[in-house]
Amino acid sequence: MRKSVSQATRFQIQKLLESVIDVDNGCVKYQEGWNDARVAEHFETSSKTVANTRNNTFGKLCGRTPSTKQRLADIEARLDVLENTQIIDLLENNNAPCVMPKHNDGEINAS
Repeated sequence: MRKSVSQATRFQIQKLLESVIDVDNGCVKYQEGWNDARVAEHFETSSKTVANTRNNTFGKLCGRTPSTKQRLADIEARLDVLENTQIIDLLENNNAPCVMPKHNDGEINAS
């Protein structure tokens, strides 16, 4: 069951956040030992409630792991570069003769 947080409690969360986070050029960071979970524990509420309150009041945390969507987009972009590089290498080397060493018995050497 979801516990509702009063406006007074949200205000108290904001006041505590003011003392445990630093905002520098729009970059929001917790001081050592603090995070959403610790603040939530202090007020007996959820980390999500604290995160929403922090986001709405101060902004998103900096230096956090990118979202899954962002990570996938980054991986896809790197994969595109890799695939394109390999295709270019294959096209550039396509005219080079392919020489396969042979054993004395005429079989192709796989090494």
